Amino acid sequence: MGSKQTMMRARASFVLDASLFVVFCGLNVVPLTGLMIHEWIGLAFAWAALTHLLLSWNWIISATRNLLKSASARNVVNYGVNFSLFAAMIILILSGVMISRHALPTMGAHIEENVRWVRLHSAATNYAIGLTGFHVAMNWDWIYAMLRVRKA
Repeated sequence: MGSKQTMMRARASFVLDASLFVVFCGLNVVPLTGLMIHEWIGLAFAWAALTHLLLSWNWIISATRNLLKSASARNVVNYGVNFSLFAAMIILILSGVMISRHALPTMGAHIEENVRWVRLHSAATNYAIGLTGFHVAMNWDWIYAMLRVRKA
């Protein structure tokens, strides 16, 4: 892949990442949209997060290989944060689906309410918020570089 293609892919990844960040922040303020729109945006967020993983797949493979060989402390922490964020998002999305009051019933699925799913969703949200902040901080050099490129 040429450097122009690499830069275009990096920019596309940045736009997707920034969009995920903004949407995630918005999803954490349910009164902003109301519960029904929150649920639909949450489902769309799940698809966008999957796209993010697919676009990052080469990094995931490379980071895993490097981790198994010998990686710096920063790379080990970054990998741990990314893996933990992935796990938190899976739990967050799954629990969100399980407590859906609007989106799933609209699609014909009815799940009995369970307070454990609500608590799990709340806990996963809190972990995901903290991990997202740490993820942004760990990758600030790349974010800054992408912001500088966008100005040019």
